[in-house]
Amino acid sequence: MPKLYSSEEVQEILNLAIARQAKAGELTRQQLFEIADELGLSAQDIQRAEDEWQLMRNDPRDREDFCRYRKVQFRQHAIRYALVGGFTLISFGLLFQIGTPIWLFLMLAVGPGIFFFVWTLVLLLDGLSALQTEGEHFERRYELWKRKQLLKRSVNRFVGRSSRVVGGLFERWFEAT
Repeated sequence: MPKLYSSEEVQEILNLAIARQAKAGELTRQQLFEIADELGLSAQDIQRAEDEWQLMRNDPRDREDFCRYRKVQFRQHAIRYALVGGFTLISFGLLFQIGTPIWLFLMLAVGPGIFFFVWTLVLLLDGLSALQTEGEHFERRYELWKRKQLLKRSVNRFVGRSSRVVGGLFERWFEAT
């Protein structure tokens, strides 16, 4: 009866064999496809696996960048809060000093007071969110950020290519005239 191996065991054995075959520890992409062909794996399967591996390899760095981005966003939010709050306090101080009747002063203070109470709650929640590095909420925000980053890169590549094409057309036009 032939010996049966689990998929994990097969993977471990193949990893060891490939590591021994490539003494320097590096294989060319062509060698990777040759090994895959010998194992009966299609080029498309290897390409998909390579793409997935690349994404998994970049994921920890992307997550660190996202966490840094969230902390910077929170810091900017807190600075805006401090600036608006400081301006408001100075304004109310001036109103109080110029002899504004207390009833008018209190009426003027109620709206901004409620506004700052709500803003304080939002700022606290934003701070907690910036510190959170796992969970469903974090994953949703991370995926949204990642999509935005991919879109930015695509737009930047498109604009760069377009500007080179347009620049080349202008150069040819000026050379012709």
